[in-house]
Formats: sequence, structure tokens, C-alpha cells
Amino acid sequence: MADLRPGDRIELIYCLDAHTRLRAGDRGTVTLIDDAGIVYVYWDEGSRCSVVPGEDEWTVLPDPADRLVTRPDDVEIHRGTQ
Repeated sequence: MADLRPGDRIELIYCLDAHTRLRAGDRGTVTLIDDAGIVYVYWDEGSRCSVVPGEDEWTVLPDPADRLVTRPDDVEIHRGTQ
């Protein structure tokens, strides 16, 4: 996960959250990674749901063709304490 950064595209493999409508194969754009390592994602299907390392599983999409031409307005880069 050390190489993951805002703007990266990921594909969900498994999400522990029983209340989400996300399914394996859903794709999204990383918007923020907080100090605890929680990864905030704007999913292509319209939801904003975070994934948690060690609980949820995803893969980073290496193909630049899968990157969005425009990114969501709410993409933030978290630089720790401000």
C-alpha cells in the first residue's frame, strides 16, 4: 500500500462492510489516505466509501488507460498534521 496515492485507480476484491452496495470488481479513484491508513475512494458507481487495509481487499489498477481523464473535485492530498 505504500505506493498508493490520491488519484490512483483501484478495483475492489472484497469489502467487509455489510451495508455497502459495492461488489467485487467495482472500480474507483482514491481521494485521500489518512494518517491511520484508511483509503477514501470515490467509486465509479457514485458512492464514496473508504476501504481499510487488513479488513478490505483491493488491487491498484496499473493501466493508465483506466485513469479518469478528469478527477473528482473532492480529490485531496493529505499531508499529515497541518
